[in-house]
Amino acid sequence: MDPYFDPFRDAQVLADRYRLLGASLHRTPVMTSRSMDDFAGGSLFFKCENFQRSGAFKMRGVQNALLELDRAGLPAAGVVTHSSGNHGQALGWACAEKGLSCTVVMPSNAPAFKKRAVALTGARIVECTPTLAARIEAVEAVQRETGAVEIHPSNQAPVILG
Repeated sequence: MDPYFDPFRDAQVLADRYRLLGASLHRTPVMTSRSMDDFAGGSLFFKCENFQRSGAFKMRGVQNALLELDRAGLPAAGVVTHSSGNHGQALGWACAEKGLSCTVVMPSNAPAFKKRAVALTGARIVECTPTLAARIEAVEAVQRETGAVEIHPSNQAPVILG
């Protein structure tokens, strides 16, 4: 069961999210590259979300999901997700800012620097075998053990809309 409302039904929700997210995020540049344009045969534009304070490009989705959870009161048990790095890093950082517990399920073969970046946020890391099924199983186990709410890295409307 998804604990979020459906923001697709209301354009005002999108405008409100844009305003609310702007308060907690950097306005990041849009860059161009002549050599990449030549290679692609057209104009390319790069939105540099990696310049967010967390260093991860997933901050907008994470912040939007936490705003949604905050409407009902942030869960005392915290949140859980699965990630190979960026989503976990962004969620860990945002949760640390809110004083919220965060668990990130990471595959055992995730790069060490990604694991370290997540750990530096204060998030608890639970390792699993590197399969989607193992990630899902580990997230569900954390939910059963702690009551944490899942913030999916890519398949929840608030994350996508962020």
